[in-house]
Amino acid sequence: MLAEPAAAVTTTRLDKTYRSQRRDGTFSETHALSNINLTVAQGEFICIIGASGCGKSTLLRIVAGFETLSTGELYVMGKAPAGPGPDRGMVFQDYALFPWLSVAQNIAYGPRQAGLPKAEVAELTERYLDMVGLRKFRDRFPHELSGGMKQRVAIARVLANDPAVILMDEPFGALDAITRNGLQESLLQIWEKARKTILFITHSVDEAVYLADRVVVLSPHPGRLKLEVPVTLARPRDIASVEFNQLKRTLLDAIAPDIAVEAAALA
Repeated sequence: MLAEPAAAVTTTRLDKTYRSQRRDGTFSETHALSNINLTVAQGEFICIIGASGCGKSTLLRIVAGFETLSTGELYVMGKAPAGPGPDRGMVFQDYALFPWLSVAQNIAYGPRQAGLPKAEVAELTERYLDMVGLRKFRDRFPHELSGGMKQRVAIARVLANDPAVILMDEPFGALDAITRNGLQESLLQIWEKARKTILFITHSVDEAVYLADRVVVLSPHPGRLKLEVPVTLARPRDIASVEFNQLKRTLLDAIAPDIAVEAAALA
């Protein structure tokens, strides 16, 4: 019997505490994440939602290797990462493109830095230009692109590095609704072709239900895993369907008490 493949991402009793020094020399601690136990299968599309302060971005940054966990365990593709690595790619809300490079050069940057042969770099660049629909804009520079087009370049640049796991921190959060809807469709098409594992942070419950195989809800102060909801609706999903809105209501009901507490604290 063949062994089951390792999970793409596994966290076990993961905790994160920030420690900072006050002006008087004493220290304060902020407990950001507590006892996060999460298993993400290879090829799974996970959305993470929750009220402000629940540690969504902190968890993503720990998986990316940009921050260290305080206690617990993290495994990516069966190995404990010591920091950032080529097995993980990050897509940010602010695109993070090189402004002095063209669209094609931005996509080719990672493979070229990895020392791949020129022919392979060219083939990868063309493949992902086609996949994100930007072949006609290959020679444009970031300042000549719309926000949606910039995010397509950012996604293609990550894909060209062939990571096992793609981490997306509110990548569509700054875009208008029409552009955002179009990019959601594009991302699903890309995911269905590439079958990469995706961890996607969003503040939109609609977006989470529309995109994800499973939605993970975190509660705040400290961030804890509150609820996991499988989304088994067939794609493409009908946002007006009864089933879609039942799932949306389940998630909103899970988040509502945390938002109420946050609002009361700010009052």
